[in-house]
Amino acid sequence: MINHSSRTKQTFSTVSEIESHLSRFRGTTEYHRLSNVLPNIALTDGTLEALKILSCGWLFAEIGMLQKNHKIMADRELSEGIQFWRLETDLETNRATLCCDRDKENTALATKIPYTDMPLPLFRVWVQPLRLENFKGHVIYLPSEY
Repeated sequence: MINHSSRTKQTFSTVSEIESHLSRFRGTTEYHRLSNVLPNIALTDGTLEALKILSCGWLFAEIGMLQKNHKIMADRELSEGIQFWRLETDLETNRATLCCDRDKENTALATKIPYTDMPLPLFRVWVQPLRLENFKGHVIYLPSEY
């Protein structure tokens, strides 16, 4: 596990450029600890890149904190299996809804986000338990990395 690298932030002009760039990630070369505050949350190479280009550390922190939500902890399918997260953003009002699904559109948890500068109308990540020799927690990854 390592913390964030200091690579320069790339800029993109359109939503499709961002989506295309992120969809190129396959697997991961290493896991990256999200923060010292949430030491049990890891990112993949793809989600680390998303954090850098979308400035969405707040989103990953929110997902990390919600791992302790009773709806997730009490649901074995969610606590021990794959969680399908989606952030749906209204780009005109800058409001969003963050949802955790058991499977396609079977929402277990939804929370309103009163303001976000997320440039994508829909952003998806998946979360599942990760157990390594020196880490026990959850990993957040892009669907293309599965």
